[in-house]
Amino acid sequence: MPESPELPKSPELKGATAQTRVNTAREDLSSRKVLDLNTEVKYVKGVGPRIAEWLEQKNIHTVEDLLYYLPFRYEDRLNPRSIGELRAGEMATVIAEVRNTGLFRTKRFPIFELIAGQGPSTLKCIWFRGDYLRDRFKPGQLVALYGKVESAWKGRGLQINQPQFEILDSGQAELEAGEVEDWSLSKLAASFQFTNRPPAPS
Repeated sequence: MPESPELPKSPELKGATAQTRVNTAREDLSSRKVLDLNTEVKYVKGVGPRIAEWLEQKNIHTVEDLLYYLPFRYEDRLNPRSIGELRAGEMATVIAEVRNTGLFRTKRFPIFELIAGQGPSTLKCIWFRGDYLRDRFKPGQLVALYGKVESAWKGRGLQINQPQFEILDSGQAELEAGEVEDWSLSKLAASFQFTNRPPAPS
């Protein structure tokens, strides 16, 4: 037998008749609409009118439109690579040890640089306006990095700009790529093609 809805406990209902309280509870429950395919996206939790307006530019108006808005590619983050295997132009995941870090000030914005290593091989990672990362990394930490591999300035090795990252531990590490399996970046990720970034939720 289904449970009766919990009656509201708001101050304005204090002293109301039992029937009034039951009717108010029913109205409250009926107002909690279940989403269907024709529900406008602005009613989806976490969307709101501002993001809904942005989605309309992509011809996404309803829940059904969201379901059929498919990614243009999937990024395989399941198989970490060794630094020595990397090639410029590819998307790759690397698990490596933090060797050193530095924050450099320029006229335009600060640049945070991290050098990650696997044995004798190293990889430079750069975050523009990355002053917020100053205290995030320590030498010896094991980190997972994901992004597009590019040739460094003047062809001096390889680097990843603005990589996604996860700190896997805080101790000394001498692991090669592929030896760590339990980390949240390890997944098949969908990429959607947007020409501009969505606004913050309203």
